[in-house]
Amino acid sequence: MVSKGRLAGFIDAIIAVIMTIMLLEFELPKTGGILDFLKDNLVYLIAYLLSFIYVTTSWFNQQYMLSQAEKITRRIYHSCMI
Repeated sequence: MVSKGRLAGFIDAIIAVIMTIMLLEFELPKTGGILDFLKDNLVYLIAYLLSFIYVTTSWFNQQYMLSQAEKITRRIYHSCMI
């Protein structure tokens, strides 16, 4: 099996990719104003913030679980991948 550090790094990379993909939904405003950006993307911004909270909470819980584990078993590995 993999080491704790390697599994934690893999999870960190997955979370970074997920958060980057979540940002791609935002469109740049045509006029360049912050109010135009908020007006055009308010629904996406709210969805992004809720998703950001969910993803970071899941990431924190996985990192905590890995810090408490003495060794990585198949069960831990599969639960991280799910």
